[in-house]
Amino acid sequence: MKPAEKSTLLNEMLNILYNREENIINNRCVFCGKLVTVESFRDSTSLNEYTISGLCQDCQDRIFVDVE
Repeated sequence: MKPAEKSTLLNEMLNILYNREENIINNRCVFCGKLVTVESFRDSTSLNEYTISGLCQDCQDRIFVDVE
């Protein structure tokens, strides 16, 4: 998949910390390393989030918790 564009400085920092671009290009989660596919995401919003953050559906579910 193709990573969403970020500012140069932010992109450099995320690549140092999480190897973000390479992981997204290789369809890997930046946190857990799980292989992802388009079908592994619940909806287009979650897939779009992956291109931004590099988080698989499971990691998104753990991090983005609804607080009521």
